[in-house]
Amino acid sequence: MAAKYRVGVIGHTGRGNYGHGIDTVWLELPQCEIVGVADADEAGRAAAAKRLKTDRVYADWRKLLDEAKPDIVAICPRWLDQHRDMVLAAAERGMHIYMEKPMCR
Repeated sequence: MAAKYRVGVIGHTGRGNYGHGIDTVWLELPQCEIVGVADADEAGRAAAAKRLKTDRVYADWRKLLDEAKPDIVAICPRWLDQHRDMVLAAAERGMHIYMEKPMCR
């Protein structure tokens, strides 16, 4: 079997949460493994870790990018004001990006 793609999930409980299943879809893809989740909200972070079956959690999404080093970053918050910086940071690190909403206003 080929190596699995490493997926990092960025959400923000209370500020757009995790979109419409953008976080959990990765659990259904056998060629992917979730290597970490970032959420600024402590309770949301714990719930996401349980839901996504990962023990690598980050309060700051930048640490997720730098420490977990995902191949793919799922940018899930629905608030557009958060997308630009997340997209640019992932792109600067050579990571692939999955996001359903517009990049910015």
